Amino acid sequence: MSNSAKFCIVILSIALGAFPTAAARSAHYYVGDGDATALQQNLYDAPAGDTIIVGPGTYALFGSFEFSHPLHLISEKGPSETIIANYGGCIGVGGPCIGSNGFIVYGFTGSFTIKGFTIRDHQSNPISLVSDGAGIRAFAGSGIITDNIFSNNETGIYMVESPGVVIENNLIQTTSGVGLIISSDASADIRFNTIVNNGYNVWLVNPVSVSTVVRNNIIAQAGHWGVYIKGGPGTVSLSCNDIWGNASGTCTGLSTDCIGVDGNISLDPLFCSGYYLHQESSCLGANTPALCNGDHMGCYPIACEVATQKQSWGKVKSIFR
Repeated sequence: MSNSAKFCIVILSIALGAFPTAAARSAHYYVGDGDATALQQNLYDAPAGDTIIVGPGTYALFGSFEFSHPLHLISEKGPSETIIANYGGCIGVGGPCIGSNGFIVYGFTGSFTIKGFTIRDHQSNPISLVSDGAGIRAFAGSGIITDNIFSNNETGIYMVESPGVVIENNLIQTTSGVGLIISSDASADIRFNTIVNNGYNVWLVNPVSVSTVVRNNIIAQAGHWGVYIKGGPGTVSLSCNDIWGNASGTCTGLSTDCIGVDGNISLDPLFCSGYYLHQESSCLGANTPALCNGDHMGCYPIACEVATQKQSWGKVKSIFR
């Protein structure tokens, strides 16, 4: 399937077989019914390179789900039914409040997959010496983060020293801090995501010697910058993005303006019905700049069309009298 035909997550995923069927369970580890303890145990026990199928449910721990060897986590029914949540609260009266991340990935060089989850409500512990509050924090490995919804976290995705990660077809929204951070020696291909209504939408901070590609995304309505680039000799490529409605501006840290070059635009994406697109949106493949080769921007397809209303012939004639 070409990228131009590939939209994110919800509406066609099961019908098209994007997520595993029950028949696939026998080939992999399986956990269901929101059993957070079993999920974490499987993350420890599954051999490197294996797949864990996660059934419907809300999975929440004090702290974070962690794995330190290459694994592939795939939800069985997609993000509408598979939620990685913050357990929240404090331990006992006057006890410590627990900061959390959805997933922490660290300590290996192989590839990983995180596909098809809603990851929400993860916030840092203000008295912790460790930074928390990300939907996903990755300190190692390459791989793919795809078809997820990140909502109401302190940071959506935070990548540090993780080379060659593909981040595609995700909705990253309503973080209090930053939607997506790529830092230090991390690099990523960030494509076909909708990154909206975050404090900052995208931070590319201190790229040391690597290249990050940001393409075919909708990056909109941040409280501060749409794309914030700071420091380092690494290269950043921005192309075919709609960077619009961000309070501090479209992008900063580049030698030239990012809008009007390389297929980047700054136009109202015409969201409707959540973050789906109106049929006249400039982010649809048929309407994007020629440099984008007919590929769309963002992750959701058309959800609404121009409204029509039936009228009698007599009513139509009366308009012109």
